[in-house]
Amino acid sequence: MISNYTIKELFSECNFMPLVNEYADECAADGVPVARDVKYFVDTYLQLESAGILHALAAKSDDGLLMGFVMVLVTTLPKHTHTTGTCESFFVGKEFRNTGAGLRLLSGAESVAKEHGAVGMLVNAPVDGKLAHVLEHTSYKPSTISYYRGFT
Repeated sequence: MISNYTIKELFSECNFMPLVNEYADECAADGVPVARDVKYFVDTYLQLESAGILHALAAKSDDGLLMGFVMVLVTTLPKHTHTTGTCESFFVGKEFRNTGAGLRLLSGAESVAKEHGAVGMLVNAPVDGKLAHVLEHTSYKPSTISYYRGFT
């Protein structure tokens, strides 16, 4: 089941932080620092949520266990002058893959973005990651490649 969540509700789920840590371990870009401090996440997400920019959805199993989540940013991109949805964080726990939860979350994220006036959705996926392989079999098309360089 896919449901809308507030940030406080999502962060209070008993297995949310283990999922976040699994997400960080699997999806972190090489060299990009990973924040594992709950306070950092909560404060940042609460600010975005209160501004009406961030919308959270989650998938739960029939027995009530959190299977995955998506954080959708819906905002106008200044260089394009239109509102776009962006999956800021999107993850389904390894044990819950092949259940359809990821595609249901993506569909829910698209619905939220459309409801807020978005003309499309951007989904970031690690190069050669599980999500990238899933997206290859959908109507999503590669649009950009991000590069990262850390500063010392």
